[in-house]
Amino acid sequence: MKYIKEETGVMLVKDGKAWQETYDDGRSKEFGFGDIHNAELRDQRYVMLPLDFTWPGSHYVKEVCKGDVVKVKRTVIIEVLD
Repeated sequence: MKYIKEETGVMLVKDGKAWQETYDDGRSKEFGFGDIHNAELRDQRYVMLPLDFTWPGSHYVKEVCKGDVVKVKRTVIIEVLD
Protein backbone atom coordinates (compact mmCIF):
# COMPACT_ATOMS: atom_id res chain seq x y z
CA MET A 1 0.00 0.00 0.00
CA LYS A 2 1.29 3.47 -0.89
CA TYR A 3 0.47 6.83 0.63
CA ILE A 4 1.32 9.91 -1.41
CA LYS A 5 1.34 13.49 -0.17
CA GLU A 6 2.05 16.45 -2.43
CA GLU A 7 2.75 19.97 -1.24
CA THR A 8 3.34 23.07 -3.32
CA GLY A 9 4.74 26.44 -2.33
CA VAL A 10 7.88 28.52 -2.49
CA MET A 11 11.32 28.34 -0.92
CA LEU A 12 14.23 30.73 -0.77
CA VAL A 13 17.13 28.86 -2.37
CA LYS A 14 20.84 29.61 -2.72
CA ASP A 15 23.47 27.12 -3.95
CA GLY A 16 21.14 24.14 -3.53
CA LYS A 17 20.24 25.03 0.05
CA ALA A 18 16.98 26.49 1.35
CA TRP A 19 16.30 29.20 3.95
CA GLN A 20 15.06 27.72 7.21
CA GLU A 21 15.29 27.68 10.96
CA THR A 22 18.68 26.16 11.80
CA TYR A 23 18.58 26.35 15.61
CA ASP A 24 15.92 26.62 18.31
CA ASP A 25 16.58 26.05 21.99
CA GLY A 26 13.23 27.38 23.18
CA ARG A 27 14.65 30.81 24.01
CA SER A 28 16.23 31.84 20.74
CA LYS A 29 16.17 30.88 17.08
CA GLU A 30 18.67 31.14 14.26
CA PHE A 31 18.00 31.04 10.55
CA GLY A 32 20.20 30.27 7.56
CA PHE A 33 20.54 28.20 4.41
CA GLY A 34 20.42 24.45 5.06
CA ASP A 35 19.28 21.08 3.75
CA ILE A 36 16.63 21.69 1.10
CA HIS A 37 14.81 18.45 2.02
CA ASN A 38 13.79 19.77 5.45
CA ALA A 39 12.89 23.34 4.50
CA GLU A 40 9.45 24.75 5.15
CA LEU A 41 7.30 25.56 2.14
CA ARG A 42 5.75 29.01 2.20
CA ASP A 43 2.49 30.16 0.60
CA GLN A 44 3.31 31.82 -2.72
CA ARG A 45 0.41 34.26 -2.27
CA TYR A 46 2.31 35.97 0.56
CA VAL A 47 5.96 35.36 -0.30
CA MET A 48 7.18 36.89 -3.55
CA LEU A 49 10.51 38.51 -2.69
CA PRO A 50 13.51 37.30 -0.69
CA LEU A 51 12.81 40.00 1.91
CA ASP A 52 9.46 38.31 2.62
CA PHE A 53 11.42 35.57 4.43
CA THR A 54 12.46 37.95 7.22
CA TRP A 55 11.33 41.22 8.79
CA PRO A 56 12.42 44.82 8.17
CA GLY A 57 15.53 45.67 10.18
CA SER A 58 16.50 42.01 10.65
CA HIS A 59 20.21 41.19 10.69
CA TYR A 60 19.36 38.51 8.07
CA VAL A 61 18.40 41.03 5.34
CA LYS A 62 21.74 40.85 3.49
CA GLU A 63 21.78 37.06 3.63
CA VAL A 64 18.22 36.49 2.35
CA CYS A 65 18.82 38.90 -0.54
CA LYS A 66 21.43 36.45 -1.87
CA GLY A 67 18.76 33.77 -2.47
CA ASP A 68 16.08 33.28 -5.11
CA VAL A 69 12.41 32.60 -4.44
CA VAL A 70 11.50 29.44 -6.36
CA LYS A 71 8.23 27.53 -6.77
CA VAL A 72 8.49 23.93 -5.61
CA LYS A 73 6.41 20.79 -5.35
CA ARG A 74 7.35 18.27 -2.67
CA THR A 75 6.12 14.69 -3.06
CA VAL A 76 6.35 12.30 -0.12
CA ILE A 77 5.72 8.63 -0.82
CA ILE A 78 5.30 6.17 2.01
CA GLU A 79 5.12 2.55 0.99
CA VAL A 80 4.00 -0.04 3.55
CA LEU A 81 5.94 -3.26 3.01
CA ASP A 82 4.65 -6.73 3.86
